[in-house]
Amino acid sequence: MKIAKRDKQILLIFLGILLAFGAFYLVFLPGKEKASALLTENGRLAIRVTELEQLSRQQEQFETEVRTMTDRINEVYEEFQTDFRSEDAFMLGRAVEDKADNTTVTAITVGEREVIYDPENTGQTAAPAQAETEENTEAAAEASSGVDLPRPVLYRKQIGLTHTFTAQGLKDMLDYIIRNTSKMSVESVSVSYDMTTGLLNGNTSINVYLLEGTNKPYTPWTIPDVEKGTDNIFGTLSLPSSRTPADGEQSADEEQAEGEEPLSDEEQTADE
Repeated sequence: MKIAKRDKQILLIFLGILLAFGAFYLVFLPGKEKASALLTENGRLAIRVTELEQLSRQQEQFETEVRTMTDRINEVYEEFQTDFRSEDAFMLGRAVEDKADNTTVTAITVGEREVIYDPENTGQTAAPAQAETEENTEAAAEASSGVDLPRPVLYRKQIGLTHTFTAQGLKDMLDYIIRNTSKMSVESVSVSYDMTTGLLNGNTSINVYLLEGTNKPYTPWTIPDVEKGTDNIFGTLSLPSSRTPADGEQSADEEQAEGEEPLSDEEQTADE
């Protein structure tokens, strides 16, 4: 079968048009979309570079602020104890007796430790409002890089004091607890008047707050020295002084002898 020359020309033109459309849709359009995407990416990266340059110029200011905030956080941590034991509760009762007017603590109870705030195990997972973008991820990574902050857990122990005091003693006790360098608070106070003694009988519940996970060592309350032993266990003996009189000093016997008047001859004869 012979194809006319004119038909061949038409066929070639048609094939050329097909190749042109194929090149346009398969090569030009994808390349154009890729070029547009690259331009968009370049614009975003240019903005990011500008932001990083601004942050770099403010690096010293940020480092100073980080050090200031870290020092402030450590100061707050220092106000909390890491543990509160039975002996600490006893010393708290002794301190209340010393600081409060006419106050006597008759009983002390120590409760179990309760979790107030645990940042690692809250049981709540907040859903993000929007998908985290690549920019937010990079910013978070840069903000947290090189910073190792502890995540302490906040606990509470309730200390119960049963005591007798005066009205002024109640004020002194509350003032001491509120102004204590360790974090404490008064949970409740119940008071009744004793008509026999004229004093107040009361029960005070005190919250002692503890932070665990701050790398701060446990520091017990200071227990004063207690005198032990005595040379006179019955309290009835009067021990003579073992000190030897120095030159020019007289012993007690000599002083007594000097204080007596000499006997007369008649008295001496009578004694004989």
